Amino acid sequence: METKTASAVLIGPFGRATVSLGTRSVVAHAHAEFNLLFHIDGAPAVFRVGDRSLTLDGEHMIVLCPWTTHAKDENPGGPSLLLSLLIDPTWLEANVYGPASRDRVFPRQSVRTTPALHALAEELVRRIHGIGSAQGEPAHGERVRDLVAAVCYGYGQESLGVHAGRVDSRVRRAIVYIQQHAAENPDLLTVATHAGLSRSQFFARFKGSVGVTPQHYLDWVRLHLAVGMLATSDLPLAEVAAQLGFYAPSHFTRFFAQHIAIPPSEFRRYLVACDDPDRGDAETLHCKLPVEDADTAGMHARTARIEYSRPLPSRPQTSRNPLPA
Repeated sequence: METKTASAVLIGPFGRATVSLGTRSVVAHAHAEFNLLFHIDGAPAVFRVGDRSLTLDGEHMIVLCPWTTHAKDENPGGPSLLLSLLIDPTWLEANVYGPASRDRVFPRQSVRTTPALHALAEELVRRIHGIGSAQGEPAHGERVRDLVAAVCYGYGQESLGVHAGRVDSRVRRAIVYIQQHAAENPDLLTVATHAGLSRSQFFARFKGSVGVTPQHYLDWVRLHLAVGMLATSDLPLAEVAAQLGFYAPSHFTRFFAQHIAIPPSEFRRYLVACDDPDRGDAETLHCKLPVEDADTAGMHARTARIEYSRPLPSRPQTSRNPLPA
């Protein structure tokens, strides 16, 4: 298995699907999307969720609710071929659950997979790589929907109506500041001062209100900006890094790879636009980033969005077979 030929990224209304092959670790991070992780081939991988170590292998998958902090250890046993689905909650509501999706959770973060689920995940990986696709077969978006629905209906449960309360107005002010200044990589003490809180109060109130640390939230916003710039422009990586406040391109490459498990050059090279027929323009990317005003920030961290709607650069699809015949 060759790492350089196994990377693939699919972006669509559902969110993002990333196929990666390698041994690299991923730093602790969190995001506003549901995260479904599948082991496709190779050595098992170990993820850390809170104080738990979860094994991702041929018998287990990992399902994470939004804002669950997690990390991946480096693989000592060799490379793993993994599929990571980041699923936008609004898409989930519209395409799988209906309005009840806002009350749905995954009570267990590690669940036993089934041969049927594994077959769906492996088939999606093959289609993203352009292997064996034929005219008239289900589009990428339909395959994503089938896989996500199978996981949600198999392992999701109602959360008994538990909802987050109102967010402190000072935390809302901090969220707005982070979103407006994320490309400048603001110092978190500056954010705390802007919010009118001491550093310790700021970190405690932010984590209590949003569910993640201010640094993880800032990293998530910057990563969304990076994904949007890589997917909708042909700017050199050095320029992307500069516009996102990184002192050197190497710092940006390390940040990106530590969060997505593939470097930004591979992400751009192997990006595929979702061919969901419900999507309208199949060559347009909608990169969703929450933007809140002072009255709504933090109440629903995934409601308002900025959409980058530019034609995706033309990238010929090649047949890259990371799977055993």
